[in-house]
Formats: sequence, structure tokens, C-alpha cells
Amino acid sequence: MKIHSINKSTRYFLALAIALFVVLSFSTLLAQNKAAYMIPDIGAPGMNVYVEIIAHVDSLGAFGSDELSYNNASDKFRLQPVSLQDREKIIFGPLVISWDGRLISSQAFINPSLKPTSWKWDEGIRIPIGLYEDNTLINSFDFYIVNPFHLGDISNQTLPTEKWGGEDVIKLGKEPFGMRSPRGAMLVDSLIMADNMRYVVSTEDCDLNTPGNQGYLPFTLLSLGDVRGGENTTISVDGLMQFGGAGGGGGGGAFCDKGLGDDLSESSQKGGDGFTGGGIGGVNGSNVIPNYYSNLGGGIGSGSDDNSSLLSYAGYSLNGVKGADKAGYEASGGGTGHPFGRSGHGSWNDDRQGEYGGGSGKKQRDRGGTGAYSTRGNASAINDGNIHGNRMLMPLAGGSGGGSGNPKIVIQTGCAGYGGGAGGGIAIFSYLNNKDYNVSARGANGANYTNNAGGVGGSGSGGGVLITSKLNTNIGVINVNGGNFGNDSAGAGYIRIDALELPTAAPSRENFVGLAIDTSSHVGKTKKITLTGYGKCELFIRNERSEWRNITTTYEDNWMYEITDDVFKYEGDTLFYVVALQPTPNRKSVDPYENEPFYIMSQAAANILKVEKTPYIVKNQDLELKKTTINCPGAEVKFDVQKVINIGDADLIFWKDKFSSSLPWGKISITGDEITTDNNGNYIVEAQLDKTQDTIFATITISYTIPPNLADGTYYDTLKLWHNDSLRVNPWVISVELEIQNIDTKNLDEASKEISEIDLGEFCVNSTPDSSVPFFVKNVSETTITLNDFLVEDNSIDVEIVGDKILAPEDSVQVVVKLKAANKEAGKYTTNIIKKYVECESYADTIKVIYTLIETELEFTKQELIFDKVRIGSDSLANVSLINKSNYNIILREEFISLYEGVNYKIHSVTPSLPVVLKPDDKVDITIKFAPKEEGELLDTLLVIIPNAANTCEGEAALPIRGTGTTFSLYAEDLNFGITDCKTIIDSVWVVNRKSASSQNVHLITPARIEEDIAGTFKILEEPKATTILAPGDSVLYVISAEVTEQNTGQVINGTLFVHNDSLKINLTFEVDSKEIEVLETPVDFGSIALGSEATKTVTVKNLGKLDKNVIDIKFTNKQVDYVFTPKTFVVPAKGESVFEVKATPKLDSEASSFLDTFELITDCYKYQYTLEGEIISAKIENKLVDFDTSSVCDETTKTAVLKNIGQTQIEVLEVVGIDGKDRAFFELKTHETLKKVLNEDEEFTAEIIFRPKGATRGEKNAKLVLKILADGKEQLVSIPLKGFVKLGLLATPSLKDFGNIFVGNQKIDKVVLDNIGDYPLKINNIFIQKSIDFNIASNILEVLQVNDKFEVSIIFTGLTLGEKNDTLLVDFVYDADCRDTMKIPLRGNVVPSNEITISVTQHNEVNPRTKDYRIPVLIKTSPNPLGNFVVKEITLEHNRKLFYPKSVTSGNITISTAENDIEKRITHIKNIEVKNLLSDTETVLFEIIGDVLLGDRDSTEIKIVDVVFEDNLAVSNVKKNNGYLTISTCQKRLLNYYNSVSTTIFNNPLINSTLEAEVRTVELGKHSLEISNYLGQRVTLKEWEVTREDNKSFVFKAYLDSYPTGNYMLILNTPTAIHTQSFILLK
Repeated sequence: MKIHSINKSTRYFLALAIALFVVLSFSTLLAQNKAAYMIPDIGAPGMNVYVEIIAHVDSLGAFGSDELSYNNASDKFRLQPVSLQDREKIIFGPLVISWDGRLISSQAFINPSLKPTSWKWDEGIRIPIGLYEDNTLINSFDFYIVNPFHLGDISNQTLPTEKWGGEDVIKLGKEPFGMRSPRGAMLVDSLIMADNMRYVVSTEDCDLNTPGNQGYLPFTLLSLGDVRGGENTTISVDGLMQFGGAGGGGGGGAFCDKGLGDDLSESSQKGGDGFTGGGIGGVNGSNVIPNYYSNLGGGIGSGSDDNSSLLSYAGYSLNGVKGADKAGYEASGGGTGHPFGRSGHGSWNDDRQGEYGGGSGKKQRDRGGTGAYSTRGNASAINDGNIHGNRMLMPLAGGSGGGSGNPKIVIQTGCAGYGGGAGGGIAIFSYLNNKDYNVSARGANGANYTNNAGGVGGSGSGGGVLITSKLNTNIGVINVNGGNFGNDSAGAGYIRIDALELPTAAPSRENFVGLAIDTSSHVGKTKKITLTGYGKCELFIRNERSEWRNITTTYEDNWMYEITDDVFKYEGDTLFYVVALQPTPNRKSVDPYENEPFYIMSQAAANILKVEKTPYIVKNQDLELKKTTINCPGAEVKFDVQKVINIGDADLIFWKDKFSSSLPWGKISITGDEITTDNNGNYIVEAQLDKTQDTIFATITISYTIPPNLADGTYYDTLKLWHNDSLRVNPWVISVELEIQNIDTKNLDEASKEISEIDLGEFCVNSTPDSSVPFFVKNVSETTITLNDFLVEDNSIDVEIVGDKILAPEDSVQVVVKLKAANKEAGKYTTNIIKKYVECESYADTIKVIYTLIETELEFTKQELIFDKVRIGSDSLANVSLINKSNYNIILREEFISLYEGVNYKIHSVTPSLPVVLKPDDKVDITIKFAPKEEGELLDTLLVIIPNAANTCEGEAALPIRGTGTTFSLYAEDLNFGITDCKTIIDSVWVVNRKSASSQNVHLITPARIEEDIAGTFKILEEPKATTILAPGDSVLYVISAEVTEQNTGQVINGTLFVHNDSLKINLTFEVDSKEIEVLETPVDFGSIALGSEATKTVTVKNLGKLDKNVIDIKFTNKQVDYVFTPKTFVVPAKGESVFEVKATPKLDSEASSFLDTFELITDCYKYQYTLEGEIISAKIENKLVDFDTSSVCDETTKTAVLKNIGQTQIEVLEVVGIDGKDRAFFELKTHETLKKVLNEDEEFTAEIIFRPKGATRGEKNAKLVLKILADGKEQLVSIPLKGFVKLGLLATPSLKDFGNIFVGNQKIDKVVLDNIGDYPLKINNIFIQKSIDFNIASNILEVLQVNDKFEVSIIFTGLTLGEKNDTLLVDFVYDADCRDTMKIPLRGNVVPSNEITISVTQHNEVNPRTKDYRIPVLIKTSPNPLGNFVVKEITLEHNRKLFYPKSVTSGNITISTAENDIEKRITHIKNIEVKNLLSDTETVLFEIIGDVLLGDRDSTEIKIVDVVFEDNLAVSNVKKNNGYLTISTCQKRLLNYYNSVSTTIFNNPLINSTLEAEVRTVELGKHSLEISNYLGQRVTLKEWEVTREDNKSFVFKAYLDSYPTGNYMLILNTPTAIHTQSFILLK
């Protein structure tokens, strides 16, 4: 039902009734169930987990009387899983009952065979654990079996950190660093932490289904591996401010008295959260403003939220311990961290007694009580907490919080300090080692009061630290000190350490040493095990089906005990559980708040023992096997070894992956009807139940698969069979000797020569072969073999074995191979015949067979041989080539070549001479002579016919021949152009029609044409016209040019001029001279040339041509060298030589390096390029430092300065210039060698130098000797460095004293420290200041300063007049008896005018709360002097965030944040504000803040100037700050209540229909959003919107959660300035 309207008083009483119902129901439930919770509640398979069951604080005797109970069936109280099937999963040890029957301590043993699937407790195996009284279930608790969270080594990773107390820390127990279980424990694999890092245990709620915050339960860390740290590594459960660490109580909240003046009521603080909550904080009235009360609330506890507004108590613990009560509005008590302790009391104005844990309040202006634990606070005031708990930390608990102070004001508002939160409770267990980290459970300091109100907060006490490990615990500092304020400190906590090896570092207080046993867990075949441990103990043991029994008592702190086989006699059980209990030494008398148990338990003092069942092999002896076999690749050789019987009580396993053979081709297998294999292929032989039978057995088989290419010989193998019968020989060794005999045959020819291939020869294509080749197969192996028929790849081949196929060693048999057919194309064929053996089918021997099929193919290089017209009576020759295109050699004989007719044509010659052997593609050249006997076209045929003969196949070729016989009368002489170099020659030839009896007119056919050797040489310039008719005796002229080209240079070119349709041939001849000339010395190498010098080379030029060459110029390229050529024009005679000179001079600005240039010889016709090279060398000197080492000021040292020539050029020393440098006064030139000295390579010039440091200051002195030298053709200065070190007996610190700025009229005193660092006492003659105007000495003068002594000289700097001041402090002293010196220390200071700067925020009244972009000016003023340009580095302002939201500033940069300890306050930082020419006594706007005025829950706020920071060295003597004010114009009723108006209300919680319906109320303007979050913190946005002034700020929202699983969720409302949450449950 939705309530639409309820008045205020009704709402109050309704809320009161609900709260009473919740708290009373909680208390009633705890009382009825007796036990409140079990801690820890998490473990992993194979672990023991020490657990504690905590009863309700008021349930005395809930578990009976304090005693030891075996937890067996007959005992009154039993602890075991509720479900029968779960009782094999977890077994609980004996129960130690203490604390008046309110605490049960026990061990939970988790079965190693369980396999959880997650490290998350809500995804692990949940086991309900029942507590039974007289076999009746009285309580149940959930225990979770999980895998350990993987943390491992996080020391070198970049990990997310959080701010905690202003420090970057890592939060343990918060993902990604683990997750705490519902009762606050965490299980990890190991934890390796980083140097210089604090690991703080998270106090975030780890059980959202239980009221309160279970993050404040003590923290238990269980690690299966090491827990290790490094330098300055700390695990912390410290209290912080008023908040307790995990397991620690909260501190009391701070109160303020409301008065006049500054409103400091925002300094009030709510009570601190913790195991139980600290008391309330708030504001109360005073004699100035009476009847004013405000309750900010108390702290949340581990079992409930704050109840102080209704039930007068802060948050309860999970077992019902009340938080601090609310006695009034003056002071509050601190919460306890102990489940059987008591929280402190609040105070109205009276002295309240401190409780057993929490400090209480006190009367006005008094300090709050400090928290206590193992000790009280050092002041032992009445309101300080009292000692409680016990030294063995049973139960694990944290410390208690301090009470808050009680304020008392006169007029102005003032506040007391809150109480400090307590250090928490932490238990760290490592199954192996705890090493190299610190643990801190320190209490937080109480807070100071404000505005002289009085009432410092009491500090929280230290907590409890329990460190346990199975092996070594060697950690750093364990700090359980209480917090302190001034001289008052809170009580310390408890420390307990359980380990076989204890730490060497001392903790912050005395610690209790408990018990531990080693990590033994395996009981072997002998059924015996020896345990070692620490602490006088009683050992208890049980197996899976028996009950707990005591087996021994140890009487020494370090003990060993053997558990023998009679303890492990229970048939079939493999798991045994051991618990060590230590009788409490010197147990204290019973005290209700310091109860000690009769026995002590430890996480480190229990083990699960696993008893191993064993197989037993009956037949198991080493074997030796031997066999001989043929080396047949792929063949298998087997040995059946023997039968194996297992008569043990466990399966016999032969591990297949551990079988080993020294021969990689060996294999072991095990077979049998009853033999099985597991998933890994291991062989399993079941135990033989009837020991007299052998029905279950295994046969071991060893086999070898012969690999390819194995050499024959004897192979030895050692096989090892690993098994799980460790009482027998393991591994089982089998020795094998395997003799391998190879099949080895040889293929021999008839001469007994070994062959690998057979060549059958050559055969003509399509012939009938009649040839075969025999060979012999010989057995050369040591065993008899049998040949199989040969396999043949080519069916043209036939193979026949002639003789017996069975071959004894050294026997042979003939094999005949022949070619059956030659019906293939010509070519060479290669195939294989394969020899096989009966004894090894996989073995094959291949023999290559080759044969060649041939055919004759001849080809002429021309299709037809054609002759030009030949006059009758003359002849002409023509060539043609015949090519052998066959695939074999042909013999060509003379009789094979002929002409068909042979009348006009004759075979002139054949080259080479016949007969000849023509290889494939070889040729012969045949020359045919044409001598016509008649006019007209004449034909014939050239024939080549090769007959079929031995080694030759028949073939033929024919070539047609054609020519024309003519008569002719034209005539001309041949034309010779002679020789030239590069010029074109023109000449002519006359063609004559000779007269004869048969002569007649010739109608000249044009144009003529030219054929030539090199194209482009000859050209026809003139020839007759086409209509020319030559009568007998007439002639015509042809003009021809011969041109020089790049192709014909150096050549003799022949050509032919064809005239009258080629019937007349005129031969042309032309020679072009070679253009080559040769420079004999190339490249021209000048070698090394020194800078400033030159080198000359003579160069010879040789003419290789037949004509003279005229050199008309020489040109060159240069970079670093200048060249002169002499002469530049000359003639090089034909086939002769000429010479010229080249002079090279390096340029003066050149660098030492090699050079490479070119030059060109230019002739009438051509250019010739050559190279010039060499190396430029320069002077090199060595001028080593002259080091005078260390001298006193009175010493005089002479040393030699050396200038050495280390180059290849000469150096001349011209002048000794002198000594230069900043310390030249201390060096003197004594003598030097004669000047004008020329230094060749490795020669030196020396000078004597004196180092005389009289009057020098301490330290290194440097100068240089400067010389003028002539090198590389120029004068230059070089220097030799000089160095000495002055060791004064006196050192001044600082060496220059700068007093900085002081204001005029002020003084500043500072000091210069004189230190005798020498070897002798120093006599101080005088110490004085040179001018003594602005600087004066203010101390007495010391007469003698002993070795290693120091003396402070105090100096006063007085600001008499403005400006920079300089002076010198002089110290006159004697060193080493006769060495007097004066030390000078410069003094400097600056006197500036005295200025005061005032920063003011303006006042603003009655401002409309709807105003946007409202401007608030901030003013600045300087007095009495003006200031130039400067920068205000930062101004920090503070105001109520609900009334004004700053957005920008007119100058500088703005950043906004919320106060760290008060979310109501907004902090505004304005940085880098530039100020220009600030006039004196004139108020100027520094900047304006621009922002929006808001409607809040109050009508005004002070705008406070928190801090002002100027740039360095600004002359400001004082800064005055005037705060501003902002008041909004509104009636009181319109003010917003932020706590009641902003909300989310979920209807029908829990949800059962997947529909989320909620009412949302907002008050702010701006962007809002709704999110849903699961318990892992994973968020999903449901809605986003922006609220404007016109929007309705309340609406009903629906969301459908069909896809979400059952679980706990949180609805989150994000507003512009806050976050509001409400949890709900979704059930499906």
C-alpha cells in the first residue's frame, strides 16, 4: 500500500517503531540461536582451517562450561556439516570452549578430493555447518570451499592504487586484489608484495545480505604459498581518523558548541564505523545560543547500522555488542573491537567511566577517553578504556576506539575533536613462509579541538596481530601501538606468532608465542610418519570413520614424534587428521573480560595425513634378452618378457610416459585380459584379491621396429619400466642385445667391377633391337638371401635372372637386361629396375638402366641458294651450311654430298674437310661455284644422302640452286679514301661504257646503292639522273663521302658501290685512325702534401694512333687543391710520346684528408679524362695537461710543460705568449727552450712552470700556457692546460653567503661555518668584515680551530637602505705553523621595501537563487608601496557547495573539489593570476568568480580565503585576508533539506516478478542518471536525464529485469553533486 500523506510526528513514531522492531528482532534472533557467526568461513581442498564460533555477547553458557570437548558422538556439543553427504567433505576437530561458554575454537579439515570451480565464495561449494546440542541442531553456518584467489607475485606490476589517509595504497580484499568472504576472510595462492607499498585491508561491506558492514569483521588471510614483501612493505589494518581498521572499533563523533562568530559547526563529525560503531557527533547549544541540537549520527557496526537516533546506541557488532551510547550532545564514547568487550559512553557534562575497550566522554573541555586493549592509555584517566581480551588472541579481535572531547565555548562557535578509530584484528597464515614485511594495526590519533573550544579526542587503541606459518616467520616490524595526541597515548594491542622458526625483528611490544607443527602430510608404504613441532602440546588424531583420540603429550618446546603403523591400521581409510593443542601456560584466573581458554589452538598446528596404499609385484627381476634378425626397415622384432602379478592393496600402475629405451626405435607394451589404461595411457594392473591365484596378470612385450638406414651390428638397449611399487626395484630394468644383419648385395659387370647403372646403347627409331647386357648380383652379407623377380618401370625393358635365386653368402647369379622395342620418339631414356628380397619386402635396391633412340635429321641454313647475275666467262661463289639436327653424332663422308646435274655449278669446297663427325647442332660449310655456260636462268640441286650403316641411321637433305648467266660492258676502278682522324673525306669515281664490237648504248638504271662493313660510313652525294644513256665510250661521275663515326673509329671500313641494278660493283676502302692516347701514370698520385707546401708530378702521354694528336688545352676540377699544368698545348706524335708537368698546392683552408680530382686533355677531335689523387696532411700536436696535484697555499711546485709534434709536418715555435686563464695569477713561466725551434715528428718544445697558490681559495685551479707556432703555412695559437688543487686547512660553508631579501629596517642573522679539514690545527688571527656597514659579526672570535672541528660565524644583515648589498667576510689564519693565508667569503643581500597585501572577497546579500553567471569579485590592495608586475600563484577559497557553484574566473585557472573530511564544503583553487602595476593603497579587482547561485538547505555561506601563495621573492611582509559572504533571498520554508528530499524509493522490495518500480526525487539542476549494480560492483545504466528549473523533480521509474539472475542489487542515483543508493533483492 502506498501512503500518500503522513504528518511529521506520525512519520517519526513510525520510523521509531520500525527501528525498534528491527533491533529487537535482531537481538531476539541472536539470543535464540545462541551462536552469532563462524569466522573464518572459507577454505580450499586439503587445508585445515582454524575456526571460531562466536556466541551472542549476552549468551553466557551458550556452549556449556569452559572445557575441552573431543567433538565425538557422545559429547554434548557437536560441530559437523548438517547434511550426511557433506560429512565426508569437512571434518571438525576437538572443540575448545571458553569465554564463559561463548566461544568455540576448532579445526575444519577439508577433503583433498573436492574440486571447486571458482575462487569466488558465492560460486564455490557451500557447506551448511551445524552446531548440535544433545544431537539437536541449534545453529547453522555457511562454509565455502573454493580455489585460492590467484594473487602471486604482484611486486613488479603496475597496479591500481587508492588514496587512504593521503597515501597511495593497495586495498587487499577488494578486486583485483582478492575478495573477502561474508565473514571477512580471504584465501590466496601466495602473496609477493612490492617494496615501499602499504597494503590496506578493505573495509567495504562483504555481505550485503546481512545488516551492518561485515567489512569491519577481523581479517583472516589464508595463503597456500609464501607471504613475502620487501623493503618498507606493510600490511595494514590501522585505524583512520574516527574509523576503525578491519575488526577495530569506531571512534566517538565530534561535537561543536554553537555560538557567535565563525560558524565552525561543520567541523562536527559522525561517529566512526567499526566492529562496533563510535558514538554520535553533532552540534549542541550553549549559553550563547541555547536549545540547539543536531545529531549527525553514530558509526555503523559489523552487525547493524547506526541506531543512535532511536535506541541511543551506535552500530552493533555481529554478535550483539552495542556501539557507544548516546548520553547527550557533548561527548561520545568509542566502540569496542572485541566480541565480548564493551563500548564507551557518551557524556552530557559528567565524568563517564571508560569501558572494557572503548574510551568514554568526560566533562566540558576535557579530553575524550583513550581506547584500551592489552594495556590502558598512559594517562589512565577515569574515562580511558580498560584492559580486556587475552594474550593468545582467542578470539581474533581488533582494538577499541577513543571517545570524543567535550567542547565548552565562551562566545564563538567551537568544536572538540573526534575519537580515533582503533587498529583492526588481522591473522596472516602462510602454509610455507612469512617473510620481509611489516604488519600494522595501529590506532588512529584523536583529533584536536577548534577555536579554543577544548576537548581533544581520545586516540584509538592498537589492534590484534596473529602471524602463523608452517615453516618460517621472519617478518619486519609488527606495530600494535595505540594512537596518541600530545603526551596522551591509547592502549597497545596484542601480538601472537606461531611458527617453527620465529622472527628476529622485535615487535612494537611483547608478543605471545603459540604452537606449530610441520607440513608433513604423506604417510608412505611403511605406514609411519614423524612430526616436528613447537610448543608443549597434546596430539589428537582420527581417521575418516573413527573418533578423536589423544595419542601423546609433548613436554618440550621443540619436539619430534613418530606416529607408527598401529595408528594407521584402519582398513580402507586413507585420510587421517591430526590436531595439536597447547595447554595454556600460566593460565590467568577467570576474569569476565580477560578470559583465557584451557587449550590454545593454531592454524599452524593441524595436518591432514594421507596414507598411501601400495601395490606389490610378485615377479620382478631384471632380465637379459638376446635375438638376431635381418635389418629390414619397418620390420618388427618382439620379445614376450614375462607375466606380472599384483598382490598389493592398490592398483599397480606402469607409467607409460616414464617408459624409457636407449634405442629410439624400441617400444614397451603391456597386455592382459584384465589390464586397463587411464586417460593418459598408463597401464593399470588391478590388485589380486586372492593371493593364491594369478588370474589377474599382465604380459610385458618389448618390440623393435627396424628404422631405415640402420647399420648392421650388435645393438644394446636398457629399458626402464617405472611403476608405483616403490618397495620393489624401480625402475624395472630389462637389458636387450639385438644383433642386426643387413642385406648387402653388389651389382657386378663381367669384369667383376661394381656398377650402379646399365647402358644398353643407341638404337635407331622403329628398329628391331637385338642387344642385351648381362650383370651379376653377388650376396656380400652374412646371411642367405632369396632374390624376388625384378620390378621394371619401363615395359620396353626385359630382365631375366639366369640361375638360382637363393644366394648363400658370397654366391652370385647372372641377370640379363635387354631392350624389347624401339617404337618411341628419338631421345635418351632413363628408367630403373628394382631388386627385391623374399626376406624383407620393404627392402629394395634400385639399378638405373639407360638407352638412347636415335634418328638422322639434316638441315640447310638456306631454303634456296641464289646467285647474282654472272657474265659468261666469269664465275661466282656462294656458301651454305649443313647442320646436324639429329640427337647423335653423324659421320659425313665426301661421297654423301653431290649435285643433281653439275654442269653450271660445281662443289667448290667443304669446310671442315671430309670425312667429319658432326655432333648434334654441328655444321659444315659447303661452297658452290657458279660458272655459267650460257645466258639465262640456270637451275640445279645440292643433295646430301646418308645411308643406313652401323651406328648411323639413314637420312637425306636437298637444296635448290638458281643463277643467271649474262654478258656486260660497264667498267669503273675501285675507290680508296685513305686514312683520317676525325674529318670526313669526299671523293669520286667515273663509270665508263667501254667500246667493243658488241658495245651498245646503256640505259643507266639508278639509283645506285652501297653495302658496307659499318653502317653510316659511306654516302652517295652525287649520281647521274635516271634518264642517263651511256653511249659506248661515254662515262658518268659518282661522288661519295666517307664519314668518321663512333662505331668506325680505329677501323678499316670496306664497302661496295652497286651501279646499274647491281650489275657493276665498285669496291670502297676507308681507314679511321685510332683515337686512343694513354697517360702512363694514372691516376696521377701526389702522395702526401703538407698544408702550405706543393708537389709536382711529370706525366707522360702516349699516342696509340697512326696520326699526330694535337693537345690544345688541359682543364681540371678541384675542391681542396689548386693545380698548374705546364705546358697546356703540345703535339703527341704518331706512335710516340710527350710529357707535361702538374703542380698541386693544397688550399690553406683545406682540412687534412685524401683528395680525388679529374683533368681533361683536349685535342682537335676528342677529350680524354684522367684522375688526380693524394692526401693532404696537417700539423698535429700533443699538449698534455700539466697536473701539479694537491698543494697548500704556501707550497711552490715546478713542473715541465711539453708541446710535442705528433704529425708528419714540421712545426716552428715562434713565441711564448704567456699564461692565461682565470687562475693565471697562481702559475708562473720560469724558463723555456730557444724560440724559432723547428719540431719534426716526435720532437718536443718544453717550458718550466711554477705553481704558487699563495692567496688562493680551496679547490681546483686552472690556467694555460699559450704558444704561437707556425704550422700548415700559417701562424696560430696553441695552449697547454695547467691544473693544480689547493688544499686549505679551512673550508667555509657556504662559499658565498646570500641573505636573500629583507625588509628595510629589519635584520636577519645567519651563519657561515668554518671547518678545519686539514692535517694541522689552524690559528685564527682575525675574522672581520671588509666594509662592516650592512653586515656585522655577531659572534666571538676563536683563536685555534682544531683538526675536524667546526666554528660558526654569526653574521647580522641589517636593512639600512634599499638596494642590493655586498661585502666580504675575511678570515686571517695560519696553516701548518708558517703558512699564513686569508680566506674570502662574499656576502650578499637585498633590502626591499616593506609591503602588506590585502586580499578581500566582496559581500553579497539577498541574491536571487535562480541567478546564473553571477560574479563575485575578489579584490587586492598593497600598502604602503606600489608593486610592479607579479603573479599570484594560487588562492584557495572555501564555501558551502549547496549555495554557489563556481564555473570560471576572469583571470587565472580554476579547479574545484570537495573538502576531504566534509562533503558540504566546496574548495575552489584559482591559479596563476597575473597582476600588473599595483598602485599603493588602491583596491583593485584581482579576478571575478563566475558561477550559479543555488537554493540549498541554508540561506547564507561564508566565502573563506583559506590560503594565498605568491611567486617567490615578492616583497610582501604580511598578507591580510578578508572573507566574503553570500546570502540568498528566500523564505525559510523554501530551503532544501538534502537529506530528506533526494531519494529513491523501491516498491515491493524484494522483487518477485522481475519488474523494478521506484519513485525518484531530485532537488538539483543538471545531469542525473540511474544505475543498477550487482555485488561485484558491475554497473548498468538504466536512465540518463537532465533536470531544468521547469522540470518536475519527482517521477516513478520502471525497469524490467527479466535477464538478471536472482541476487542482491543496488539502485544508484547519481546527481551533479552526490550519489544516493538503495539495495534490493531480486527473486525468481
